[in-house]
Amino acid sequence: MSKDISKTMSDEKGKEPRKNRWEKLLLILCLSAAAGTVFFGAVFFRRPDQGILRPWLFVYFTGMVLFWQLLVIFRVCLWNGYGIAGILKRGKQILLRVLSVLFCIFLILALMIFWGIGWLSKPLGTEIKKNANGTYSGSFGFYLERDSLYEDGGPFYLRYLRPMSGPEDTDASITEKEWRDARAAEAKKRQDEQKKTERKSSETEKTTSTADRPAQEKPDASCRERAAKQEISDPSYRDSNAEQEKRMRQTEAGYRTVRKKWFPKSKSFEKNYDAKGNSYYVLKSSDQEIRYLMYARNSSNDRCGLYVYGQARRNTDGSYSLTDAALKDIYAYEYRTGKAVSSGKTAWSDPGSAEYRKLTGE
Repeated sequence: MSKDISKTMSDEKGKEPRKNRWEKLLLILCLSAAAGTVFFGAVFFRRPDQGILRPWLFVYFTGMVLFWQLLVIFRVCLWNGYGIAGILKRGKQILLRVLSVLFCIFLILALMIFWGIGWLSKPLGTEIKKNANGTYSGSFGFYLERDSLYEDGGPFYLRYLRPMSGPEDTDASITEKEWRDARAAEAKKRQDEQKKTERKSSETEKTTSTADRPAQEKPDASCRERAAKQEISDPSYRDSNAEQEKRMRQTEAGYRTVRKKWFPKSKSFEKNYDAKGNSYYVLKSSDQEIRYLMYARNSSNDRCGLYVYGQARRNTDGSYSLTDAALKDIYAYEYRTGKAVSSGKTAWSDPGSAEYRKLTGE
């Protein structure tokens, strides 16, 4: 019995020097990691206003997180190999080993979450492109839709200049104020042109309707009487009006059916007209975009009306253009049965669903 105890004590004494060496190595590595973390923190928090870190610092940041994870694993291994192994009670030893492993997993997951936050943040952007004139461009962060322009800000940083209109907009001499003033002027010009087109269309319609009347005719009671007499005496005129009213009722019924089936929670259903006089309904409106539903045309077999579901981005002044809108879906409404189907198309050239093709003949 005394021999076994003395042997155990000698084994423990043999492990002490190795344990001390590993502990010293772990201490040196932890101090190195801490110094590297302090360096990165100082660089990160001293960056210029709206500036970003250079791509190599993102690689450094990733390596630093991985290094800390390895140190956590190393620390747990030392606990299990030397500290917990010296406990004589078996049950307590197992409990401490399980807790140490859970602690290790928790710290590794926490470091991964920390790395993910850094990867998604704007200052640690990874999609950076150097332009021919020495500037840098790229979108930094998943929430930014427009690229930004940057210039060299030293070995650690890229200094922010302004937003970009497109990949070719890399002139560093244009300030952010000048760029925003130019965008506002362009948006105002488009808005004025749209209003001018709408006025011209309205004037053309008035001119056409006036030209179709006799010169002496005026919009009074006699005018209405003559229109009524013409409708009674001219069957084709009466049939044309009836057909037009029928088609308008069918179109409106299609709008209501599509909204009820696919957009029942839409709070907005406001009718508007584009520059050409075509009607559309706004389903959703915000400061950034509008979602709308618009009758496009009849199907190739004339059995259905086709309705476009689109998304239009707003300009800085709040205006928008349906010409540049993104196509989200096309719905077909069968006039005779009132049945409506979705095509699933995001472009007119897409084939669409089988049910849509069968109903429309397209």
